[in-house]
Amino acid sequence: MNPYPNRGPAPLAVDNTSDPMPKSADFVVIGGGIMGVTTARDLVRQGHSVVLVEKGIIGGEQSSRNWGWIRQAGRDLRELPLAVQSRRLWRGLSAEFGPELGYVQCGIAYAANSAAQLQTYQNWAKAAHPYGVIAHILSPDAVATLIPALSHPVHGALHTPQDGRAEPQAAAPLIARAARDAGLHLFQGCAAFDIETDTKGICAVRTETGRIATRNVVVAGGFGRRRFWRGLGCVCHSSRSFHPRCAQIQLRPISAQTRPNRVRFRALGPAYRSGIWRCACAATVG
Repeated sequence: MNPYPNRGPAPLAVDNTSDPMPKSADFVVIGGGIMGVTTARDLVRQGHSVVLVEKGIIGGEQSSRNWGWIRQAGRDLRELPLAVQSRRLWRGLSAEFGPELGYVQCGIAYAANSAAQLQTYQNWAKAAHPYGVIAHILSPDAVATLIPALSHPVHGALHTPQDGRAEPQAAAPLIARAARDAGLHLFQGCAAFDIETDTKGICAVRTETGRIATRNVVVAGGFGRRRFWRGLGCVCHSSRSFHPRCAQIQLRPISAQTRPNRVRFRALGPAYRSGIWRCACAATVG
């Protein structure tokens, strides 16, 4: 039965780990979307003990509700190095998981409804070329050939033939299954309540199933991540200014009275190689 009857197909089912929740782990990942599962998978492959907790089901939120685009088209130029690498890695995932992942290099076209919009696309294509992005400007006739069902005239289009898509309802669950089979401790229906600290820094994650001792936490919980930052005495602002490697994060203490020991954040390479543009970080306090 589809638990989400009002929004199309449900994500593929993923079984939890059969063993009890560990009392400790090298890393605890909070959130079972595409960011969380890809990060957990890479950490397990690197030999770390990893626990992933998800309050709902794997891929049950935005990771299964998006359009599945894996695109370079129209990106801020500062995002392009990451977008180019992301596309390459998705092709590798497709080779690993096969057709079930739903990856197709179908290309993406942005139709221009005005001459000014077409000029914007031309400028972008020229600026993106040094990054290795293949982008073409199509004439109205070429657009009609590419998209026969187009119902209104256009001035042209930006076409990036290397772009593609993966199946949103399949991607995160398939990767989670592989990570679990490789040793990930996976627990769905298990909400994380709090990140605990001691004099040395982060020391544990408290969940509704139990407490997990750890010195490293990956918060990949989408909108819910903010309450964990607040619990550490910080407010996290995601900036629209992009570094070629990761999204910029600005932190400030809530107040001098509630300020904890110094909080250090570092971008997690595995998460940013997943092709999804939300920000995920590992946090340590000390």
